[in-house]
Amino acid sequence: RSRRLAAFRLSGATPWQVTAMAATGAAVAGVLGTAAGLVAGAPLRALAALVPWRDGPWSPDDLAPPGPMTLLVAVLVPLGVVTASVVGTRRAARSPWGSAGERRWERPSPWRWVAPVLALAVLLWGVNASGEHALPLAVLGLVAFPLSVSLVGPSLAAALGGAFARLWRGPAALLAGRRLLADPVGAYRTGAGLVLTVFLASTTLTLLSNPPGPTSGERPVADSVLTVDLPSTRAVPIADAVRTGLDERGIEATVAVAGLATVAGHGLARWDALVLPCAEAVPFGRVRAGDCAGSPAVLLGGGRAADVRPRVVRHSAGGGALVGDQLALAGGDQLVRRVERDGAPPAEGWALVDPSALADPGALTEAAVLVTTTSGTREATRGVLGGAAPGLAVDSGAQRRAVADQLHEELRWAAALGLLGAGLLAGCGAALSAAGSITDRRRTIGALVAAGASVRALRRASRLEAAVPRLVASLVASGAGFLVGAAVLSRWDLAPSPNGWLVLPVAVGSLAAVVAAATAGPALRSASREPLAGR
Repeated sequence: RSRRLAAFRLSGATPWQVTAMAATGAAVAGVLGTAAGLVAGAPLRALAALVPWRDGPWSPDDLAPPGPMTLLVAVLVPLGVVTASVVGTRRAARSPWGSAGERRWERPSPWRWVAPVLALAVLLWGVNASGEHALPLAVLGLVAFPLSVSLVGPSLAAALGGAFARLWRGPAALLAGRRLLADPVGAYRTGAGLVLTVFLASTTLTLLSNPPGPTSGERPVADSVLTVDLPSTRAVPIADAVRTGLDERGIEATVAVAGLATVAGHGLARWDALVLPCAEAVPFGRVRAGDCAGSPAVLLGGGRAADVRPRVVRHSAGGGALVGDQLALAGGDQLVRRVERDGAPPAEGWALVDPSALADPGALTEAAVLVTTTSGTREATRGVLGGAAPGLAVDSGAQRRAVADQLHEELRWAAALGLLGAGLLAGCGAALSAAGSITDRRRTIGALVAAGASVRALRRASRLEAAVPRLVASLVASGAGFLVGAAVLSRWDLAPSPNGWLVLPVAVGSLAAVVAAATAGPALRSASREPLAGR
């Protein structure tokens, strides 16, 4: 395209005319593609609605984006395509002689390698940092790392071409290697979308490789304890009604009211905490009498040594969301004590806040009614608790863990389905770019055939050129995603759990490489039928 636009410039067209010509073609393609995508969204949403989620069906309307977002996509996608086209034609518009001549690739500056290193450092900093800026830093690093790889991707493609030229002596490998060395930027550009897709999918599936541990919604009570979350103003009357109902049925149980808060440690560490005197928490099974020795304190079970200086954040009334202000500790951070359990998994984490450790316990707006049960009295106690708190959910640790396990499995399926959809687009893009690359070099291929080059060797070279860079890029992106996911998991002393889900990104990348190779053969066969046909 650069040579064609340069020819127009050399024929007398102005830079503005050349830029407008390229922008018009890109605008037509961008508008048509965006319209096709928006039209295809309705039947695709109907298909996606068939996938169950938490044992319930979807409605296609649940998956429809809001009107403003649809309008934003309809405007920004064509605008982005046009902008990319204008930027890409800048060289042809300003320097037509350079575009018309043979372009030589120059090795990029070593400073380009600083970008992915810096992005990875920001990611790790955000994961391990403390304060409200930790999560934005982590997200920024997670987004910037795969994008920064595009700065060094051409160098990797050139290194792969050099390996072809040094390690293989067959004509097909030598031709493919020379092609990668001649235009590593174009070779990487055709697979950049695949790199991004595989990296994000590998990172997500690595983070979801472990089953949900007790750090999610864990409380310092046994799994058999029934709980009801409600506003603090309703907690005491409902607890009294539960005691009366249990006495009438002759059920022996311990009933208590605990405030709800969140202990926020360094970085992304969080614990759902109960605000309850330590001695009153002992009957509920997680806290032991020996843990209550000493002054009132904030007890932490599990977690990391770096998280021993937490802050206590209150819940908002009604929604359970965190409010930005924190509850002051009456004696400062020295009131935080860790509780170690022999044989407890490192991910186990719970928090108990003694009300005396807070300067203002009355600031809590949400509470929980706790009721102990046994296997024989659990259902009867659930009925009493549900009758005393109509319209409120009766929960337990075992029930929360079962829901978390189900949600975790469905999240993995959602990530896998998203990867398959993105992989389908990446495969289509790989096929189009492989065929387009051969079409752009039709004259060169024709000259090689006319000079006596074997069509079979050219076909093998085109397949190697299309498949191997994408396969290697998929492996590198999958490995990078695995390492990033493992780094994030290490924040909670977790390690990735090997399973079949982690192979999926590599499989999708390999499939895209196979599709690209399969498309390159027919495209080259068409280009070699008339070897002396010029354009």
